[in-house]
Amino acid sequence: MDVKKIALTVALITLTSIGYADPIGGEETRRDTVSAQGVRVWTRDYQGGEYADVSALADGNDAGCDIDIKVYDASGRLVAEDTDNDGEPFCQWWVSSAYRSRTYTIKVINCEDHAEPYRISFY
Repeated sequence: MDVKKIALTVALITLTSIGYADPIGGEETRRDTVSAQGVRVWTRDYQGGEYADVSALADGNDAGCDIDIKVYDASGRLVAEDTDNDGEPFCQWWVSSAYRSRTYTIKVINCEDHAEPYRISFY
């Protein structure tokens, strides 16, 4: 098991032990495809005063596939990113308690020269 998978497992265990909230509307996993060198944009609202998480998993047959995630707040500031050269990006960020809820833009970026199917989870 590689270090990233171990870190993701620890993060998931930690999430369940300290009661992170799902995005407004609940936890969700979706399947999608991002075009070659393309960007797929999602938006989600998260509760203030809690951690927010998003992860993706490339479903392609290419073991070397590379997709990234970048998360932006409502002001357009980058708040989290995973740009490792892999197909399993994970981002976690704190939603300030100054907000009852806050909208975030999540970008899935395909670094490959072919379309890449993937699953994305918001939690």
